Amino acid sequence: MSILTHTNNNYVRYDDDNVVADPQPAFRSGSMDAAGWTNFTWKDWDGDYVKHLVGGGATSTQEYVKRDVDNNIVIPEQYIRRDADNNPEGTLSSLE
Repeated sequence: MSILTHTNNNYVRYDDDNVVADPQPAFRSGSMDAAGWTNFTWKDWDGDYVKHLVGGGATSTQEYVKRDVDNNIVIPEQYIRRDADNNPEGTLSSLE
């Protein structure tokens, strides 16, 4: 079976009174060509999500930013693959 047979394209969203909800989730499509898949489509259940402030009013969603206990932005270190003896493996990028 492929992922095409496991997508939720036929599912219908209902409200609290068991009436078909309007609007229904939007369809999205994607491709996994690098893994040998073809294009496939699914319903995006979070596509109509709107973030609201505590006091009310909509706001835009923002990217996650890791912060320390003092609210300073934490920049992640570059990942370096290591062998069993903790020596760097492979070629390292020129960004070091």
